[in-house]
Parts: sequence; structure tokens; C-alpha cells
Amino acid sequence: MRKLLVAVLSGTFLFTGLAVFLAPDRADAIPAFARKHNVDCASCHSAWPLLNASGRKFKESGYKFSESMEKDKNQVVAPGILFDKYFPITILTKSYLYDKQKGKDKVVRPLHEYEIIIGGRAGERLSGFLELEGAYEGDFTPVGELGEVSYHLAPEANILLGFVPSNWADPYESLADWGRRMTRSHKAALDKKYGGADGNHALRHPRQIIALSGRAAGMVFYNVGYGGAADDLTGSDPKTLLGRVAVEFMPGIHVGGFGVSGKADSALINDAATIKEEHKFSRIGLDFQAAFGNALVYGVWLSAKDDPLKSSTSATTTTYSKGSSEKNNGAYVEGVYIVKDGVRPVVVPLLRWESYEEKNGADKYNAVTANVGYYVTSNSKANIEYWSQTKVPSGKSKDNRASLMFTILF
Repeated sequence: MRKLLVAVLSGTFLFTGLAVFLAPDRADAIPAFARKHNVDCASCHSAWPLLNASGRKFKESGYKFSESMEKDKNQVVAPGILFDKYFPITILTKSYLYDKQKGKDKVVRPLHEYEIIIGGRAGERLSGFLELEGAYEGDFTPVGELGEVSYHLAPEANILLGFVPSNWADPYESLADWGRRMTRSHKAALDKKYGGADGNHALRHPRQIIALSGRAAGMVFYNVGYGGAADDLTGSDPKTLLGRVAVEFMPGIHVGGFGVSGKADSALINDAATIKEEHKFSRIGLDFQAAFGNALVYGVWLSAKDDPLKSSTSATTTTYSKGSSEKNNGAYVEGVYIVKDGVRPVVVPLLRWESYEEKNGADKYNAVTANVGYYVTSNSKANIEYWSQTKVPSGKSKDNRASLMFTILF
């Protein structure tokens, strides 16, 4: 363990020092929102994809800056109907220049995946977001990852309709483990299926949702909603309720709580299931985020409870049954420090500790992640990352993975 930590920290400091020495003199950002308003990505991101205070406000308002900044940026089609003058599209490409997981072949994949992101305003109070993704697993054929349309009544009340993660409307980083994560590896507490009753998918996965969110008194953010099981495109027999409250005591510092509770049919957990049962699940947790100058720390504690779907095979026959309720916990703490050139990020070292449980708490896992991002420009960066398990159940071997990635947004 000591040797591992020494190697991780030494590599982090070496890469950070080299990146600072090679830092560019300037950086230009051109994705859709920055292109529309002629501003740098640093206007909304402390270091892309992390949102700063302006970015959180921009997101909550439906991709809208102040009225003076919005002037002449839209094309008015009819009263109440407006669109961006230029089609609001961004393309992201991700490369794995090196990727090696323990026990697997080394990977060099200059094109790992691409994303086509369309987001912007469709009216005075309407906004929308759509993400299509093509990856090597699917012959790079683009498929719909998520999408939503929102109606913005007021800062205190925004209605969202879409196929998105439960806390898509949330502007903080603690619950963001989709497009706004900083690492190759997902945050285990939000990425695990636990007992699997939530459609056999993780909390970070999208679901069909109708939600209401907003900010009260400038410091209390809330999100409540109703929808289906995780990753169920059909939204069949939806029985999921979700809630979230975060209190921002001062800019960049919040403490919050969240919960998702529902039922899913056996067939949503495994389409081969031959029984018709409703499996209860819940995910409740606490989270925080604290910014101190260029340093940012955030984390989550989560408790998951499931009525799992059990299966047993005899000869060629598989029998399914409803298992007894099981409870598992997960947690993570992540810290980043942003080295800047003026307001623009240059180097961002990151460290994360995480833990999670399986099989009613019988199997316990811990892992650490060390990542350093070097921003060639505000909209392109290279990341070197080392992830390693530090604790696994008896009889299992520890896993690790080293990656060198490059991401660019057009």
C-alpha cells in the first residue's frame, strides 16, 4: 500500500511539474455556448467540466446569461419563440492513447468515442439538451444517450421532461457522474448496481423522468421528480420517486441530501425472468462540496437497499425468485486543485478515495484514483490516470488500471 501511494503521488507531482513548465500562453474555447456568447470556457467552468458559480447559474436558468449578454444572440421566429442564431451543436472526441488494466491487453485507441451534443434555447422559457454517442463497442454508430426539454417558469421553478439521470438538474459536482466527471473511472458510489433492483443499473444511469427543480432564497436548491427504473427506455409502469435538497451556505460551499425510491418489475432487472414480482429499491445519501480558492473538495455517502432478483440453474433450467432485502453502502471523497494562467486552467491534479459494498455488506471494496489533467486549451485536455483497488473481499485479487487520454470539444 505504501509503495503504491508513493508511486501514485510521485507520478502526479512529476506530471504536474512538466505540464506547468509546458503550459501554453493562451487558450481558446469554441463549443456551442462559448461560441454563441463569444466567451471563454472559463466563464462557466473553473476547469472544464467542473462548473463555477456562473456556470451553475447558467445551467439552472436554461442556458441563459443576463439579458444584456443574450441580446442579439437569438433569432426571434415569433412571439415567445426564439432559437440560437447558429445551431447549438458541440462535438466531443475522446482518445485512449494508452490504457492498461491488470490481466488485460494494452489498448491504444486514438478514437475511443465521440459525442454529438445539442443544447440551447427554444423559446423565452424553453431549453433543451440532447446527447448522441458513438463508441467502439457499437461500431461508432451514434445512439441516443440522454435528452431533456425544460420549461423555466422562474428561478424557483423549472419543469424537466426527459430521459436523464435522476439529478440531472443538479448544478453541483458531488452527484455529477455522467458528462461532468473529471476521470476515466466513474465514482463507485454512484456507479454500482448494489442489489440490482433499480432496473439492474446504477444511480448515475438515465431514467424517464418528470421533475421540478429550482432555487429558493438564493441558497436552497431542490429537485423532486417521478419516473421509471434506471435505463428503462420504455418508462413502463413507473413507480420511482426522487428528491434532493442542497443548502449553499456561501458561494461554492454546500451540504445536501438526496434520495431515490421505487419499485421495478422482475423483467426490468433481467428480461429472462419468468416471475412477475415488484422489487423495491432505495438510494439515500448525503453530499457536500467546498471550494477554497483554486481547491475544490466534494463527496458522497450513500446507502442502497434492494429486493434483489435471485436465480438458480439446474441442468438447463433457470429458476428466478425474489430475494430477501439487502443493504449496501458506498462513499467517495474527491479533491482537485486548479493551477491557472489568469482565469484559465492549465493543470488540474485530482485524488479520490472511494468505497462500496455488495452482497448485503459482505463484500467490501476500497479504491484510490490519481489523475492529472493538462489543458492544452480551455476545450482540450490530456489526462494521465492511475486507479487501483486497495481492499477487496477475501479470495479476490486487487485490480488496477493506468490510462492516458486526450479529449477535445469542437
